Amino acid sequence: MRKGRITLRRPPFAKATGGKGGGGENGIGAGTLVGVGGGKGEVGRIGASGRGMVGIGLGWLGKLDMVEVKLLGMKSITLILRWFQEKPVGLVAGVIIIGIPGVIYGSYLLAYRNKVYPGVKVAGIILSNRSGEEAARLIGQRIGEQGVPTMRLVGEEKVFDIDAAGIDLEYDVGQTVTAAMRVGRGKEAGENIKEQWRSWWTGIDMSVNFKLNEEKLVAAVATVAAEIDKPVVPPAVMMEEEVKITEGEDGREVNRDQLIEAILTAWGELRFSPIMIPIEEKKLAVTEEQKQRTRWRAEQLGGDKLTVRDEDQTWTLTDKELVIFLKFEGGWDEAKMASYAATLAGAVDRPAQNAAFRFENGRVNEFRPGKDGWKLDQTDTAAKIKTAMEKLETEGEQGEKIILAIKKTPPQIATDQVNNFGIKELLG
Repeated sequence: MRKGRITLRRPPFAKATGGKGGGGENGIGAGTLVGVGGGKGEVGRIGASGRGMVGIGLGWLGKLDMVEVKLLGMKSITLILRWFQEKPVGLVAGVIIIGIPGVIYGSYLLAYRNKVYPGVKVAGIILSNRSGEEAARLIGQRIGEQGVPTMRLVGEEKVFDIDAAGIDLEYDVGQTVTAAMRVGRGKEAGENIKEQWRSWWTGIDMSVNFKLNEEKLVAAVATVAAEIDKPVVPPAVMMEEEVKITEGEDGREVNRDQLIEAILTAWGELRFSPIMIPIEEKKLAVTEEQKQRTRWRAEQLGGDKLTVRDEDQTWTLTDKELVIFLKFEGGWDEAKMASYAATLAGAVDRPAQNAAFRFENGRVNEFRPGKDGWKLDQTDTAAKIKTAMEKLETEGEQGEKIILAIKKTPPQIATDQVNNFGIKELLG
C-alpha cells in the first residue's frame, strides 16, 4: 500500500515543516501541526492496521497558488485552486484544520460499524471490536461454564443456598448483545458522542440481562432472614414484692432490600462467590436514667387498682397489671392500652340475638329472647384508661373506676314480635 502524498506549491521565500499524522490503533492518523513559513507539509503515516488514514501537512503561511493531493491506492487527483492574490491563506488553513476532526471521527464510525465500541464489557468480558455474533458466543460460553448457578449466602455463622432454578432464573444473551451494540448508538448524536468517549476513556461494564420470578426470590430471602432476625426485647417493669426492671436485649435484622440487590447484581455480573448477608444491629434506646425514672413511677403505683365494668361484668387491674402501661421514655404506652382495650372487646362484644319461640304438639320446642348486640368502643376505652392512670399517678388516688362505652344494636326480631310466643289458643 502506498503512502498518501500532499504537494504544496508555494513561494520560495520561507521554509517550515508541517506535523506528521499519527498512526492510531485503527489506522486513523492526521498531521495537524502548522509550520509557519513556506515549508512543505509532511504526509501523515499509515495507521497500524492499515485502515483509512488521512495525511495532511500544512507548512506555510502566505498565499496559495495550487495544491496537489494524491490519495492511497487511487489515481492522482489534482485540485487546482486559484485564488485571488489578496485571499488570505490563513482562511484556507482554518478550514482544513477544522475538517480534520470530522474526518477522524467519520473514520472511527466506519471502523466500528456493526461492531461493539472500544471499552465496552459485559460481566467483565471484553467485547471491544466484536461483532454481535462474536459477542454472543463469548457471553454464552461464560454462562455455560457456570452451569445452573447457586448463590451462597453467609451470615451469623450460617450458610444458605439459593438455587437459580428454584426462582426461574434465565439469562437472555440476545438482549445483552443488543444492549452492548447500542452503547454510543441508541441516543441523540451529542449523547452518542459522549457515550463513545466515556466508553473509550473510562470503559463501560454492563450486566448480563436476565429474568426471574421476583416473588420466589423475595420468599427465599424471607426464609433466610427468618433464621437470622432477632427482635429487640425491650426492658420491662414488674411489680412483685418490690419493683424490678429487666434489662432487655439488643436485636438484629437482615436488610432484605440490600440483600436482594446484592444477589441480582452478582447474577448480572456472573459472580457466584458467597455473599455476606447484610445484617443491621438493633440497639435498645433506653438509658439507665430512664430505667430509674420508670422504677420510681412504678413505686408510686404500689397498692393502686383500676376497676373496669360494663352492665354485666367487672374487671379489676391491680398494681401488678397497671405498671405495664408505664413507658420508659416517659408518659404512657398507648399501644399497650389499646391492646388491653382489644382484649376487653373480646369479652364484651356480642352479636344481636333475634327472639324465637316454637310451640308444637302442646310443648315448647324452642324459646330464645331477643337481645341487643354489644360492641365496645375501643378508642374510648383506651382514652379512659390513660386518664385514669394519670389520676392514679398525680392525685395519689388508691382506686379508679371506668364505665365502658358500649354501642348497642337491637335485634331484627324482638321478643314482643314473635306472635305472642306462637300461642294460638288458651288452655284452661
